[in-house]
Amino acid sequence: MLKKNRLAEDVTIEEIWIEPADFDRQCEYLLGAYLRLEDDFLEYLEYAPYREEHLHVSSSRLADFILRITPLLSISFRALTFGGKMKGAYEYWLHDPSHGRGEVFDKYTKELKQLYVKKEKHIDSLNEYYELHVSNVFTLWDNDNLIKREIMLNYEVSRIEFSKALCPFQKEKWFSWKDLRNEIEHRGRTEATLEDVLYGLAFLIILLEQLYSWKDAFFEYSSNLFQMD
Repeated sequence: MLKKNRLAEDVTIEEIWIEPADFDRQCEYLLGAYLRLEDDFLEYLEYAPYREEHLHVSSSRLADFILRITPLLSISFRALTFGGKMKGAYEYWLHDPSHGRGEVFDKYTKELKQLYVKKEKHIDSLNEYYELHVSNVFTLWDNDNLIKREIMLNYEVSRIEFSKALCPFQKEKWFSWKDLRNEIEHRGRTEATLEDVLYGLAFLIILLEQLYSWKDAFFEYSSNLFQMD
């Protein structure tokens, strides 16, 4: 546990990383929790099927999903930031002669340490993780770029052969969802829409994809809601 008055400059980069066994345990929990959420949402769709005209209809039952999604997003972002994938990317940049240390590298090192200190003091926020990852210089593959990542609904759910792709981490979508979450958690809002929940689940499954792409390159899991290519 970090001492209350400890500063980011007093933290070493080695101590911010999650132990591999803890990282594995968190990934397994997140996957199970996501799949339970997805099953519950698909059950809801039996009551109110996916249709364009249903996307913006508000329901208190749907607001419940937002409250379940939010803590899983926090755990996912923390695992992604301080787990094996970020550590591997960080060390790759550190030792690759074509990258190496420099102003940009030092800036991200400082940001990682600052976020670690906030996490240990329980004052970190989802938006800080979002901002870190959408501008992450340690991104090694284009598929790691959260803003560009697109997914589509399964045909069995949408019944639309060429359904529109969701690109949930685009800034407009992310900040709109953030406002909704804040209104439910802090301002007494009691309803959400089908589209709100779809985007929340899309956030989660993309973060799971990021986590498991490092944990197990050959890992495959089946979503009954989204097409994962």
